[in-house]
This record gives sequence, structure tokens and C-alpha cells, in this order.
Amino acid sequence: MRMAVDFFVLVVALCPAGPAIAKTAQQACSAPSYLGICNPYVPGTLISVNDTGAISVVGTWHNGPAEKAGVCPGDQIVAVNGVSADVGWTKLQHELISAIPAPAHLRIKRGQRVLDLNVPRVRETTLATLSGEKFIRPPSVSSGVVVTVPEYVTEQDVRSVERFRQRLLTNVGFTVVNDMQVPLGTPEESVQRLNEALKHSDRIVTTIGVPHNGQYAGFNLVLFKQPSEALVASIVPGSAAGTAGLWVGDEVVAVGGQAIATVDLDLLRSLLSRPGKIVVQVRRGNAIRDLDLNTSPAADIFAGRPDSQLPDFAEPTATTYITGITALWDEKQHQLVADYFDPPCPASAVHLHPGSEILEINGKAVRHMSRSEVAKQLLPTDAKPILLTIRREGNQHVLRIVPVQYKDTLASMGRKLGKFGPSPISCPD
Repeated sequence: MRMAVDFFVLVVALCPAGPAIAKTAQQACSAPSYLGICNPYVPGTLISVNDTGAISVVGTWHNGPAEKAGVCPGDQIVAVNGVSADVGWTKLQHELISAIPAPAHLRIKRGQRVLDLNVPRVRETTLATLSGEKFIRPPSVSSGVVVTVPEYVTEQDVRSVERFRQRLLTNVGFTVVNDMQVPLGTPEESVQRLNEALKHSDRIVTTIGVPHNGQYAGFNLVLFKQPSEALVASIVPGSAAGTAGLWVGDEVVAVGGQAIATVDLDLLRSLLSRPGKIVVQVRRGNAIRDLDLNTSPAADIFAGRPDSQLPDFAEPTATTYITGITALWDEKQHQLVADYFDPPCPASAVHLHPGSEILEINGKAVRHMSRSEVAKQLLPTDAKPILLTIRREGNQHVLRIVPVQYKDTLASMGRKLGKFGPSPISCPD
């Protein structure tokens, strides 16, 4: 599965890096949809704003046209089809995403070199096929999302995962409204307000999310101009923001007693990441209310998410042993269910299906284990096989999964671990 899609990152094609859900603009579309185009033609890149404010490539789709054309993670986008990257997100989206299979002409900067690359475009579903994957839209969960899974995974598997994830969210007072995870009680019109504002991406000034340093209250803001406003864009389940009564779509008018309209971005980021209690003032219709939020280290907030994956680990190094096993943990029921994962990996080699309940790990019943014990069992330190007893569609199976080093998995894809993450071998270190 691939990294979750939201408006903080321009999605041209999802990059292979962890669980992902792509929102579609048309509910009738069973594939990803962007700019109103169902299953558009894309070059197979993921781009974002780097630390200097420039738009750069953060990933390429394995076996996709951008990777084959020589695009590398870390490349700075100078222009697309002759249109400067300075025009901003909206126009750049229209240059990269197309309803027709015409190539994209990319001018990139790599170190001190400027390169011009002619990159073919293929349909987004074709990118999945090139990587041995496919898109599935879980009809019983939400008709507005599609997920990327290994070819052998079934629609029933996907439904099982999403239902289990929804149970975990319900445990902490969250639900899904218009394909967004929101606290229970959030009115649909509040979510619609945010979605309507996001349609006018030329109004977006910036987003304020997880701080690089300092504390975090568990919510992200998006700032708009004409009219100027700051709306709550997302809330982390289980965080202070998720339990204090904040809604997705709320307009934040002040933080720590200081009106947002009177402070610059640096001060606003500082106000939102102060340790201890912060007071956030929001406007809902004609009413103004103050909400008290306690901040915590961002890493603690994300580790404590009820729907966070196990095992808990940082980005792998070249010599880290991996299995590909990822799972969701229900603390109330002491139940463990396999989550999405990226092929190729040992888990996909033995056809571990997402949605399978993991009953035993190396002969020990999961129901007698804690979350930390489960995480430790699923985090290998060598190539010693891991035995999983699973239950899928009422039947039990035992799977023998042999960990491999991350560098070996990348090598099997013609990749290496470079400065900017997994990269084709031909890319600079």
C-alpha cells in the first residue's frame, strides 16, 4: 500500500512508501481521479515542497515512465511543458496530469546540472500493474477512495481491513464523513466547507502541520486568502485535538489569545507548538468558542494513534531486516489484523492477505500479548524465520516468513537506498 494522499502533497502518482489511500473526485470512478479525470495519464512521480521552498521529486513509481526516463528523488522541478514551477500547485497539476497520453517535458535541476527529460505518461492504473499491483475501491467502506494492493489481494481483504480500521477509530470517537476521518459529531456541512475551499487551490497560502521541532496538538491548518481564513484540515485520532471538541472545517481565529490575522506564519507555528496547554479559538457560524488543547511530542501522538501500524519502527537503513508484515492492533480486544504492505517483500512472497487475523506469532497467542510485545515480535533483528498462525475467511493457516535486509529487497527492484530514499540504481547517491 502507498502513502495516504492529502492536499498537502501534490499527487501525480503515488510513490512506493507505506500505506496509501487515493481520494477520487468522481464516485463512479473505480480508479484514482484528479482534476475531474478518471484514471488520468501521469508520469509516475510524487512531488512536494522541499526545505528551501522549491518543488522537488520525493519518489518515483517502480518501473514507471519517470523512473525509466531518469527522474530521481531529490530532483528539483524547474518547469513542466515549458511552464515554470513558479506558477504554483494548481497550474503545475494541470501540466503533469492529463486526459491524453501525451508525454510530459520536465526540466529538472540536479545539483548544479539542469536536465531536460521527455517523460511518457501512462494511466495511473497502469503504474500499479507495472509494479505487480492493482487498485481496488472498497464499495462497502466508501465509494470515494481507492487503495493500491498486491495483485493477489481481494476486494474482501480490503473490506476487512477497512472495517477493522473503522472499529479502531470508533473506539476513540472518530468516524468517516465524506471520506475524511473526523471526530464523532462533526457535521457534514463542516467537512463540506473545507472541501469546497480546497477546490479553489489558488486561494491556498500554506498549510501548518506537524512541527519539525516542539510540541503538537494533533491538528493541521490550511490558510487561505481572499477571503483570508484558517480552516482545520485534519485531526489525528486519539490526539488532544481529537478529544477536545475540535471539528474538521472549523475556522481558527486565534491561538493563545493572538488573532491569526495579526501574526506572521513563524509566530503562528510557534504558538501552535508550545509545550503544555494552548487555547484555540474557533468560529462556527456566528458562534465563537475557546478550546483548551494540550500539546505532546509529535512522535508520541502518531505512535499512539489507534490505527497506527505495527511494528513501530523508524525508516529502515540498508541493513535493516524487514518482513513486510504490518498490522493493526485493537487494544480493547487484544486482536491483531494484517494491514496493507508494499510488495515485493517476504510477506507478499507467502501471500499474506491484508485483513487476515494474526492469532499466534512464533507459537505464542496474540491474545496473551501486549502491544509492545507484538511490535517486538514483528520487528526482526536477523534472518530467523517468523511463524504466523492466521485466520482468513474462517480457515487457519501457518505462514513461514523469512526476513531479508532492506538493501536486498531494493536490489530486487533495481533500486538502492540513497540520500532521498529508495532510488533507481542509476540515480546519484
